[in-house]
Amino acid sequence: MNSEMVQAVLDIIFSKFMLYLAPMVFMLMAVLFSDRVIEIVYKAITEKRRW
Repeated sequence: MNSEMVQAVLDIIFSKFMLYLAPMVFMLMAVLFSDRVIEIVYKAITEKRRW
């Protein structure tokens, strides 16, 4: 019975708010990924070569 209630709550949340939640999650993923890429490029440019 407890799992049925949790399932019902999740169905309501994701059916009503997925329209607003999905773009925000996508933007968050894009920002986090771009931050990591910028950090890698910056390290590659500024790091001294070890030849």
